[in-house]
Amino acid sequence: MGYRTDVLRLPTYEEAPIHIGVWIRQRTRWFKGWLQTWLVHMRNPGKLHRDLGLFNSLMFHAMITGMIISALMHPLFIVSLGFAIYHLLSSSSPALFYQILALVDIINIVLGYAAFMVLSWRALPVSGLTRLRRKLIAVPLYWLLISWASWRAVWHLCTRPFEWEKTPHIMRKPKTDGGISDG
Repeated sequence: MGYRTDVLRLPTYEEAPIHIGVWIRQRTRWFKGWLQTWLVHMRNPGKLHRDLGLFNSLMFHAMITGMIISALMHPLFIVSLGFAIYHLLSSSSPALFYQILALVDIINIVLGYAAFMVLSWRALPVSGLTRLRRKLIAVPLYWLLISWASWRAVWHLCTRPFEWEKTPHIMRKPKTDGGISDG
């Protein structure tokens, strides 16, 4: 239909949940929406490709499909890493397969965490949130929580596709330094 999307250039002053239960419900709702978006577009992938073109349909899959799969599969990477390390440590001469598997798992997880941490490290000053940098050590836990929320979203999509978990919002107003203060 000729419509395009873009990214807002100005801050939206959205508030982040401060309680883990609210955060999980919010992320579950988001993932459920992304799953529905993906399912709707995958009813007819040829039409998606024709409508978006090659580059944009590849970007759709890199963003939406990649995000969904990586969130759902993250615990399996952790289990695979543990399995590979176990075999490396329990055998005097582990098979080449386990050596390669352990190396691939370690590189994948470490580089994934590192990329996320570097991007966050660089983005926090722009948001006026440099005080949060010390919390980046919790990235592995964050990714496991994201995975938990994504699996909840799959469950909710299968068991209650038309219900959306609402999350509370507290009225906050922007501070002059770009941060958010309680209103």
